[in-house]
Amino acid sequence: MNENNLSLIFDLDGTLWDSTNTIFNVWHKEFNITKEELDSLMGKTNDEIIKYLNVSIDALDKVQQKENEGIRKNGGRIFDGVLEIIPKLSKKYNLYIVSNCQDGYIDAFLDYYKLRDYFKDFICSGNTGKNKKTNLKELIKRNKIRNAIFIGDTKSDLDAANNAVIPFLYCTFGFGNLRVKNKFNNFYELENKIKDICNGREYRDLYNKDKINIYERVKKGNKIPKNRYYITVVVFIKNSEGKYFLQVNKKFNKWSITGGHPKSGESSIVGAQIELKEELNLDIKQSELKLIKSIRTEDDFVDLYYLEKEIDIDNLKTQVEEVGDINWFTKSEIDKLIKENKFLDPHIDIYNMYIDYLKD
Repeated sequence: MNENNLSLIFDLDGTLWDSTNTIFNVWHKEFNITKEELDSLMGKTNDEIIKYLNVSIDALDKVQQKENEGIRKNGGRIFDGVLEIIPKLSKKYNLYIVSNCQDGYIDAFLDYYKLRDYFKDFICSGNTGKNKKTNLKELIKRNKIRNAIFIGDTKSDLDAANNAVIPFLYCTFGFGNLRVKNKFNNFYELENKIKDICNGREYRDLYNKDKINIYERVKKGNKIPKNRYYITVVVFIKNSEGKYFLQVNKKFNKWSITGGHPKSGESSIVGAQIELKEELNLDIKQSELKLIKSIRTEDDFVDLYYLEKEIDIDNLKTQVEEVGDINWFTKSEIDKLIKENKFLDPHIDIYNMYIDYLKD
């Protein structure tokens, strides 16, 4: 039974295994590269490899086909625990692979280690000609994945997860060198770390007075330690008619601006995207959100984002647990809500800051 309808999406090289010892002789003979250079190319797209080595696509394709043959015959260095833990995880979660490798490489890996039955789907740059960011979103889309964690070892993996607005879990034994909160040191730790991320949605990351993540966190509702701060995001939405979007906060039964708190592992802007998705079912690109101000209060940084967007509220599916009603308002209508005490008090000053911004 799938817990929380969760999908685990794995990178391959540096996450599930290391094939460089198997394929080094092929690459060294053809391109005269060192083992260190080969390590640095793992996880790169074909376009990036071609540019680095200054070789033709035909020459690269020839080497990659020999590489696939070598893997099918000899395998690679699979990381400790993978063969034991992957079947176990597949009983609880849907498993997938996303890689920047060539066509046939994932097949060779799955067939050599007899893991094909445990993964529902996979995608790679060699199939699509696209990078990991694009392929991750494509895999999510075609499998209708609603809840996922991306597990990888490099900055490009982290960037792809952020681009897809899903949590990232970093394996410390791969090719990358990242400083992130959510990480695991071997596959025997993985299941507990997955649960930590799921439970971590009840936690908030803490920052110092300079808004630098200090890699501490506090459980939702607990007192914030002195000289520590969490993040609050607020998104003010305006349409082409000059009207402003508001929603009813069910807890206080008052009109308010869309907002919330990024969960542990989420940046401010990713948190803003997720709040819009969770509360209003809106898929908003980061480029559409403009951070206009960040205000430090006694225990949080309030990040004010501005969004110009046409939203058909008649077809909007809101989060019923938190959102009571939605509507567009003119400035005079909002001023009237404030006067009649129908507007959430903590949002009044924030609203005025947005209006001052729009005057400039």
